[in-house]
Amino acid sequence: MNKKFFTGLREFSLILAIIALLGSAEVVAASETGNDDGLSFNLIIDDITCRGNENTDCNFILKKYYQSVGDLVDPGEIADARLRLGTLFQFRNVRVTLEKSSERGHVVVVFIVEEADQIQFNLAANYAGTDIKNYENDSFQLASGVTDFNFLGRGKQLSFNVGTSQSKSRNTQFISPTLSSSSRQKARNNYADIEYYDPHLFDSARYFFTAKISYNEWNNRHNVTLSGEQEEHLTVNDNNNSKFYFLSLGRRFGSYSYVQLSASDIDTNFNGGKIDSDTVVSMSYGRDSRDNLLFPTTGSNFTATVNHLNNSRYSSLHLAYSDHYSLTDNYVLSYRITDTFEYHEDTGSDFDLNPYYSLMFSDINQSQKHNGIYSGWQYTLHFPSNEARDRGVTFGVDYIHQTDKLIYRLAFSYEKE
Repeated sequence: MNKKFFTGLREFSLILAIIALLGSAEVVAASETGNDDGLSFNLIIDDITCRGNENTDCNFILKKYYQSVGDLVDPGEIADARLRLGTLFQFRNVRVTLEKSSERGHVVVVFIVEEADQIQFNLAANYAGTDIKNYENDSFQLASGVTDFNFLGRGKQLSFNVGTSQSKSRNTQFISPTLSSSSRQKARNNYADIEYYDPHLFDSARYFFTAKISYNEWNNRHNVTLSGEQEEHLTVNDNNNSKFYFLSLGRRFGSYSYVQLSASDIDTNFNGGKIDSDTVVSMSYGRDSRDNLLFPTTGSNFTATVNHLNNSRYSSLHLAYSDHYSLTDNYVLSYRITDTFEYHEDTGSDFDLNPYYSLMFSDINQSQKHNGIYSGWQYTLHFPSNEARDRGVTFGVDYIHQTDKLIYRLAFSYEKE
């Protein structure tokens, strides 16, 4: 590995150190807030219970609260538990109250929830266009799915998704001053997947588990024209399919952080012949303090993922950070930075794919604010660093509408050099 790769690793280590310090400061600040309030010294937890949970096991709700009977009440821990529960789709509203116990100075912590529909559907339509250098592409995608957010009545999640897409692209390459290649491609893709998520593996408050299986089939039709002294035409049809398997185990720590170990494998059939599968092993660290998954209005999200492809002898480090700021009750400004470092063991080569920046403005219509149901527009501008000259600037517009049982998504994006 050369100097550039180690420089990337040093930058990654520095970012992790900063995040760790921020997390430590956050814990200390929360503790000091509790001490100044006076409640954490004087009030002892006698019991922790739930109300309003007709379909959800109370044990699932209490797993989001990291205090136990006998602890001193910590207002910071209560606020964190409300945030964890408030980001879940199965609850419209979450409140926490302290009620007097039979003994002076002792209280009962009560989580009062208003449940949403436990089964939710989603529909999405997306158009993406690209026009950079000698490459043009237009693609359209439709997707739908259903998720049971309270599978088996214990907060497990089971989801099923299907989708289809079609794309047309054109690419021109100048091989020599007298020879050029022009290709047109039409592609059609269909997929289906099923995913199971256990947020509290083995009834633990900290461990979580994900398993996913997906099937993908696609057809590509290539029309290639070689232009020189004589013009030649070539047509190629590809019919392919693949099966993807994914397993992941993670553990939460602190208020917002987690680590995750994942393994995935893909089996591909290319024109009737099987391609050797490649196993990917990934290790991730994340810290997510966003207040909403669809329309975050505050909080940040940081992820660092190391991937290793065993057969390909290839490794990568992917970093991403986003932050969100409320300008008014309805307007939110967000930014995101991503970067990827790659290393190829066979050639000993490595390179930095250079940062990619995003700015997003959200116009949120809080149709049912007290129920946590939102709809609104998101306008996004993606642009690469100066070194990434093969990438263009992308403008995107998304509209998301959420109801009691359904989430609609419409997305448009266009990349231009």
